[in-house]
Amino acid sequence: MSRGDSWTFFQAVNRPPTHFAYHLEPIVYGAKHHGGPPSLTLSFSLTRSAEFDRNLTQYVPNA
Repeated sequence: MSRGDSWTFFQAVNRPPTHFAYHLEPIVYGAKHHGGPPSLTLSFSLTRSAEFDRNLTQYVPNA
């Protein structure tokens, strides 16, 4: 219960991660904006995963 609202179990369990994600998006956006040129992405094509493994140091510094 928060602010006088009664919640179901699912609502109570779902709220913290949803609330966290709500605040995380502007933080990531700001970090990407002020971080300079992009050097690392958080995803890569599943069809190119073998290439990623072979050239790991190109994508992950100090790997």
